[in-house]
Amino acid sequence: MEDSALCIKLLVHMLFLLCAHVQDVDSLILRLEPNRLQFFEYESLIFHCEGSHDPTGLKIVHRSKGELLKCQTTVTSKRSSCTIPTIFPEDSGQYWCESRDGKRSDIIDITVTDGDVILESPISVVEGETVTLRCRHKTTSSNLSADFYKDGRLIRRSSTGNMSISSVSKRDEGFYKCIISGGRESAESLMAVQADPVILESPISVVEGETVTLRCRHKTNSTNLSADFYKDSRLIRRSSAGNMSIPSVSKRDEGFYKCISGGRESAESLMAVQDGPVILESPISVVEGEAVTLRCRHKTTSTNLSADFYKDGRLIRRSSAGNMSIPSVSKCDEGFYKCSISGGRESAESLMAVQADPVILESPISVVEGETVTLRCRHKTTSPNLSADFYKDGRLIRRSSAGNMSIPSVSKHDEGFYKCISGGRESAESLMAVQDGPVILESPISVVEGEAVTLRCRHKTNSTNLSADFYKDGRFIRRSSTGNMSISSVSKRDEGFYKCIISGGRESAESLMAVQDGPVILESPISVVEGETVTLRCRHKTTSPNLSADFYKDGRLIRRSSAGNMSISSVSKCDEGFYKCIISGGRESAESLVAVQVY
Repeated sequence: MEDSALCIKLLVHMLFLLCAHVQDVDSLILRLEPNRLQFFEYESLIFHCEGSHDPTGLKIVHRSKGELLKCQTTVTSKRSSCTIPTIFPEDSGQYWCESRDGKRSDIIDITVTDGDVILESPISVVEGETVTLRCRHKTTSSNLSADFYKDGRLIRRSSTGNMSISSVSKRDEGFYKCIISGGRESAESLMAVQADPVILESPISVVEGETVTLRCRHKTNSTNLSADFYKDSRLIRRSSAGNMSIPSVSKRDEGFYKCISGGRESAESLMAVQDGPVILESPISVVEGEAVTLRCRHKTTSTNLSADFYKDGRLIRRSSAGNMSIPSVSKCDEGFYKCSISGGRESAESLMAVQADPVILESPISVVEGETVTLRCRHKTTSPNLSADFYKDGRLIRRSSAGNMSIPSVSKHDEGFYKCISGGRESAESLMAVQDGPVILESPISVVEGEAVTLRCRHKTNSTNLSADFYKDGRFIRRSSTGNMSISSVSKRDEGFYKCIISGGRESAESLMAVQDGPVILESPISVVEGETVTLRCRHKTTSPNLSADFYKDGRLIRRSSAGNMSISSVSKCDEGFYKCIISGGRESAESLVAVQVY
């Protein structure tokens, strides 16, 4: 009678789990931390729900209580975790996780006891594995004598409180409990034994630049087998040996992996890719002819270190200082670069794109009839003369071996759109307007952030000072009795169309003053992870020595530094924001967002 009741109990339990699985399960996995089925009252328990590409929609469900709402939930890009700081006997029961579209994980049945004894047993085992069951007392960690029962029958006595099964089989499936001296016993837990499945051996977390190998195998058999590898449900590789290698892993390789062999598939496994400790500082894009320096450094130290530099997977340079310079970059230098330091640690690969050196036409925006005008065609990064063809309104008007074109006395006929072509590369078109009025606004065509700029309003035939009103983008901005308007430290906000008006309503033509990025640069990371040490560095575009600087966050002064550096030893969400720095003379960098990620 007892045997019949036990069989019915086991059958009902297994049928319930099977039906739940067949009905709703679709790759969701529920894991427990600690990984066991029985817990003492007041312990903490973490549920991890994995396997969904939308972890924000995952929830942990208790059969009788419904969704867990009072747990401490954390969500990453790949999984949702629910922490219960203190559990009680009433938290016992069946749990699963499900997504917003109704997909479910397998059910896990846990027991929380207010007694003194629990049985530590695995949630699920596979045929052929070695399994150890441990009988544990609430207040003591030392070994204790215990009797182990399966399906109500005594099967083992142990003086250490442990019972091992060297190669588990289906016959070992059943309900287990343990009893210690004094008749105190644990609750029963079902140990389910699964058929030998296919397993994907893959690291949970890797660092950018590392070499990673994923292996598909049977859980209890180490022989090679043919397998298909999938990432985020898409077939990416076929292997007759059951292995898939990624020689230099990057953020693009992060995702959920699984393998299929002989129609049996492994569970999905998340491989997270962390930022590596070795960083290659290199520009994303450079122009032909520029000088470029690549620097290999450790994430947490700024000192020089010996490094090997690679381009497209091939060693190209060794440096004891960790730097590699290219004095005049060309298209041949374009490619994927990485560096490797001692111990085999290497950076992630970084693409350095090389753009053709653009051709620029230097021409005035506005001139006055009768003036002498010179247009100059040159490369952006080099100043030597070059042969060029000059075009006006799309028609060739001049050829010059020196790259210059002069108009000795400009007239209204010379007004139009000009461009130049040299070596098959052409400049952008530029409008040269010819004024016939007597009032001229002398202003630069292009200035650099932080420079001091003076605009001067004068009469065509008279160089003496005169009172003038200055306008920007059609709005009055300044009155001057001397005809001059100065901007002590120009910024992007000062870019626009300027004109001036003198007495009698006579006004100059409008002139565009373009403002280029300034010489002060704030070196700061785009994204950092909570807890990391971050250093922001304020430097001059053309010089590397340290310089005194003030650091601002969201427009407020937060730090002064005589060395031009500002470190945050353990960054947090509070440190996220827009940063800039200002050096002597009021020259300041552009603002840069530092985003702080939480894992």
